[in-house]
Amino acid sequence: MDAICQSLHHYVSDPTQHNAQSLESILNDAIRRTLNDNAFRSQLGCSADFWKHTHQALGLHTTASTFTFHQVCVIALLKLSRNAVAHERVNQQLAIAYGILHDTEKLMVPNLQNYEEQAILLLRVGTQAVCNMLTGNDLDLEKIWKEWMRDADRGRLYCQLLNMNDETIMMSTLVLVLNCIKRSPERCRLMIKSKTGRTMLYAILDDMDRLHSQEHNKNFELGYAIVSELMDNGHFVDLYRSIESQDDAPGRLTMLIKLLDSKIHADSSQGIPGFMAHKELRKLAKLVTQFCHQGVAALEAAHQGDDADADTLSGTYTSLVLVLQMTSSLLTRECADPEFSAMLGEEKALPAVIDLLRHCETVQTTSFQYVKRDSVRLIGALCYHNRQMQDETREQGGIPLVLAQCKIDDANPYIREYAVLAIRNILEENDANQALIAELQPMQAVQTPELDEMGLETRLEDGKVKIVKKVGP
Repeated sequence: MDAICQSLHHYVSDPTQHNAQSLESILNDAIRRTLNDNAFRSQLGCSADFWKHTHQALGLHTTASTFTFHQVCVIALLKLSRNAVAHERVNQQLAIAYGILHDTEKLMVPNLQNYEEQAILLLRVGTQAVCNMLTGNDLDLEKIWKEWMRDADRGRLYCQLLNMNDETIMMSTLVLVLNCIKRSPERCRLMIKSKTGRTMLYAILDDMDRLHSQEHNKNFELGYAIVSELMDNGHFVDLYRSIESQDDAPGRLTMLIKLLDSKIHADSSQGIPGFMAHKELRKLAKLVTQFCHQGVAALEAAHQGDDADADTLSGTYTSLVLVLQMTSSLLTRECADPEFSAMLGEEKALPAVIDLLRHCETVQTTSFQYVKRDSVRLIGALCYHNRQMQDETREQGGIPLVLAQCKIDDANPYIREYAVLAIRNILEENDANQALIAELQPMQAVQTPELDEMGLETRLEDGKVKIVKKVGP
């Protein structure tokens, strides 16, 4: 350890190429030793002299953005610092007290736009070093996280790192952010309330959107863990509103809804998940109506031949299906919350869903698969033991629409089964709805491709539909 400090001192006093090469050799030996000798690593990290000389050496290059023989030493010194602080609280606090975290940030900033191999390596190692200095170090973490969230210049570095096209840098930064907010309601609140924190989250959601087909990718999982932590602390609605106000909102909103859907389905409780409090349930009820209206608008545009933006249409469709499915899932849980059903009533969700189903019936499009099925399922869930919803379904003309879904539809798997269940829920102990069904008269017998394949045909005789064998070609 004395040799390391002496070599650092010689280098700071006379930063020649010879001294740089000598220091690099000593640092590389020390790096290898820290990987196998925990006692040495711990002892090195709690040496005030080591951190004092490290700060002086790094300070020589905190404004440099071109790589010379010095930069190889800088990277080696960052690697050794990264190893020396890992899981050692005293070492972490000493390193920060001597300014190593600030030095590391200053070294990274001028290299953010430098795509040379050595620059990328410095950013990777620097991010890992910062992460190791703060992970488990709650005393410094509280103060530094506040500084990042309130100081735009310092926080901007981590926003830019989250936009880097480098998986390793992204992973280290995501681990850093997750470790900063985990189990800390206050740091979660600071993240969602500050411009820097929100910018970080936008970058995370953008990257998750890019990785949406790779949900087992480590960076996707880390992004999910960060957003999930914020949801656990009651910030879904805050995050949704902040994204909604941005110009490039649709993709991020769709990803946020996907994450909420994943989190709800991962919850194994029989009732409403703990993170879905009154505010979140109210927002979901509003989203049902909102996306049903957007779905209707998209269907009307398609019917009129208007060319909709493909990304916008895809986002609307995905969000619509997920919102319908989430709502049905929460309503049909064993210990469902009647307050949620009441919220849906207040937000006029049922008329919106019925209107959506009506438009799906009248507009022929292949863009909205599953929407009819999920609409029927939600109507049935809303009407379960709910007289007000049953009556409203009748008044909105929903009963014939649901009856019309009692058929096989490849674009809407199991729609017939959901329709039968919905009709049962709509009619249960409701004389007016039962009377309406009794008054209905068959208008025509509909032939289906499946019946054609079986050599059968439908006929309407004396007000009843009959299925008979086809006669002739």
